[in-house]
Amino acid sequence: GLGLPLIIAVITVPNLIARIGTERFGFLALAWGLIGYAGALDLGVGRAVTQRVAAIRGFASEGEIPDVIATAVKITASIGLIGLVLIALGGVLGGYDLIPRTTVSKNEVIISILLLAVAIPMQAISATYRGVNEAYLNFKSISILRVFLGAANFGGPFLVALYTDKLYWLVATLVVSRSIALVAYRYFAYQCLPRNLLITPGQYNPEQARKLLH
Repeated sequence: GLGLPLIIAVITVPNLIARIGTERFGFLALAWGLIGYAGALDLGVGRAVTQRVAAIRGFASEGEIPDVIATAVKITASIGLIGLVLIALGGVLGGYDLIPRTTVSKNEVIISILLLAVAIPMQAISATYRGVNEAYLNFKSISILRVFLGAANFGGPFLVALYTDKLYWLVATLVVSRSIALVAYRYFAYQCLPRNLLITPGQYNPEQARKLLH
């Protein structure tokens, strides 16, 4: 899950730098960093979901699992939306001027920041569904997704760079890959659940929220 993306990076990054230049690559590296750190915006709720679901699956309280998932999704979505608003405001209100540039236009930076802001909630929510997969020991699917994300992280911008060096198109590949990963994490998570837990959709539960945050 970690090795193949590293190989792809070794192959693509030198060519990517040659095509888009060091300044645009610097902005792209900042985008990678921001999306990487965005995974921490779930505040550990994803790991809490793993612990909570693993603790009650197979027991009488297993019926609480849909509420645990729904509650965790609402928490991480709320945190992610706050991150989206803060980053978007920072971009629109002049955050782009904090980074010196000579070849990248202001509009390119602003659009790229807004695209990155959209990816923040997706990263946070993905942690919840990843936690469900881990609770059910579905590590194979997680590893496959990790390979896909790692490959898309470096391969996506490289493929786009064959046609354009516009920063926002390069960043857009990161957003698209995260949206696909979110859908896949959710799909695999619900594939793990017993059929009897899929009949009634879960709802936000303050008690479950307290347990997760605790």
